[in-house]
Amino acid sequence: SADSGTSRVWFPADSLGAGAFGAALWSNAGTASPGDLAETARRTAVQLGAKGDMDRDFGSTAFATIDGKGGAVACAVTMNGAFGSGHVAEGAGVVLAASP
Repeated sequence: SADSGTSRVWFPADSLGAGAFGAALWSNAGTASPGDLAETARRTAVQLGAKGDMDRDFGSTAFATIDGKGGAVACAVTMNGAFGSGHVAEGAGVVLAASP
């Protein structure tokens, strides 16, 4: 898990691989701009042993979250590439999807 002081994030176990990647990406993404997130994800995967020439189309992601009052939401999205187009709608904070 990671604790920022105002929120806490839990990851799968490191033994699953996804937990190690999620925790490392969470740490590395904190200093990346929205347009640099795809490259940050690639570098993080390479640091953990992935091939440097891996396919850049990660395709989709999903998450679930629960607030302190028990409210929950789950979301799965496909953006035709890691973190969509790397562009954010100005003032909205919405990451735009890449064209298929």
